[in-house]
Amino acid sequence: MSDQGVELRPARAQRREETLEARRRGGGEGLPRFVERELREFLTCGLLTEGFARFRCSDCQREILVAFSCKARGFCPSSL
Repeated sequence: MSDQGVELRPARAQRREETLEARRRGGGEGLPRFVERELREFLTCGLLTEGFARFRCSDCQREILVAFSCKARGFCPSSL
């Protein structure tokens, strides 16, 4: 994982929360809870820090890590 990705995660999370809060203050009730939940899950989809599976080749012993997806079929293209 690059250092840049590590630095951007907190900024992205802060921006997400600011956007959701602005929607709530915008005179309405904000987004429905299920939309907020799917958005949060989508933004953490594919991050190794959110969970992963480790696979090892039985022949060469090479390992790869595969990040879990959010399973948000209505919103996330990687989960379709």
